[in-house]
Amino acid sequence: MGEVYLLAERLRMLSKTERKAFNEAYWFTVKKELNKTPDVEGRFIQWLRYPTKIKELFVRLKVDSRHAMVSIDIQSKDAGIREIIFEQFTELRKVLEDETGPAIWIAEWENEQQQTLSSIQWKLDGVSQFNEEDTLQIIAFYRDKLTGFDRFYKTYFDILKGLVS
Repeated sequence: MGEVYLLAERLRMLSKTERKAFNEAYWFTVKKELNKTPDVEGRFIQWLRYPTKIKELFVRLKVDSRHAMVSIDIQSKDAGIREIIFEQFTELRKVLEDETGPAIWIAEWENEQQQTLSSIQWKLDGVSQFNEEDTLQIIAFYRDKLTGFDRFYKTYFDILKGLVS
């Protein structure tokens, strides 16, 4: 882990442009690998821009020097809508976790932009985007959580969409 720490420290000393280039290259690799995976209907989709078709619902992938994460973020200016959607996910928790594995459920938190959201998260600890040896493990983690979520979402989409229509 010391090697990864040193690489992360070196990356912090890079210019903004160089860091941006590193991140773009990293996410290009992830996107290229994930896009080889069809969705539950056999279609090839842009996994990094998962099409929820619900404007308050976002699928986000994150990674840093300590862990990788997939999150389902419910973000609405209307707190009531956010709470209703989160409550429906909570009612479907067992079904969702049967497809994706245990998740971290956060009813309310504030992001860096001071927006209040609800989130369902899956984390893979002990990996780093700065360690090339972790890349395949991170991609496999993303693939597992995204395809599990996709199986769940295609089944329960109409129920969730009905909450905000």
